[in-house]
Amino acid sequence: MEQLLRNDVGDNPQTYPAKAIVGMSWEKLRWHVFELYANDEMSFTLLALIRGTNPSNTRPDRDEIILEGDVICVLAGNDFDWNRAEALIARRETQGASSPQLVVSRSA
Repeated sequence: MEQLLRNDVGDNPQTYPAKAIVGMSWEKLRWHVFELYANDEMSFTLLALIRGTNPSNTRPDRDEIILEGDVICVLAGNDFDWNRAEALIARRETQGASSPQLVVSRSA
């Protein structure tokens, strides 16, 4: 945590305006971010939803809809490309990517 707050080692918190993901629920956004990671397409962590002058919401409700003017805070490397991430997420959404499902595997 100290390294994150010093902002000089590893990933850094960054904020980006929501554009292509406006209208998507927070749950769907989280799911698509996980899919990007699982498919080795991109790796970043959602930190918060920022709306207007309200304090950052680090735990939005699952059904919270991302609105025009919202800002998304992520934890990512300095070379992170939000425009690419948002385009990939929007494409998955328009292609009808699968809904979130919990899969539990048990070893024998």
